[in-house]
Amino acid sequence: MGGTAGAVLNAANEVAVEAFLSGGLAFTQIPHVLTRVLARLPPQPVHSLEQVLGADQAARELARRIVEAAPIAAKARPAARPFGGAS
Repeated sequence: MGGTAGAVLNAANEVAVEAFLSGGLAFTQIPHVLTRVLARLPPQPVHSLEQVLGADQAARELARRIVEAAPIAAKARPAARPFGGAS
């Protein structure tokens, strides 16, 4: 890939993981979010820092919209259990 792809992937991943950690997205939906963002924001050659920052912002906004549109079932998350704890 190259170009802006790294910034796009990183930004989308940060949004998806944040949504997972807050209970707003299932762990298994993270790759779905990343795939959709990368498909909608194809890599562009980098000519400036502003371009990279713009790609980052666009990816974050798109990832948030995708997370918000995720089906309710995909947002369900089982309660966390302490390490080694009984179920």
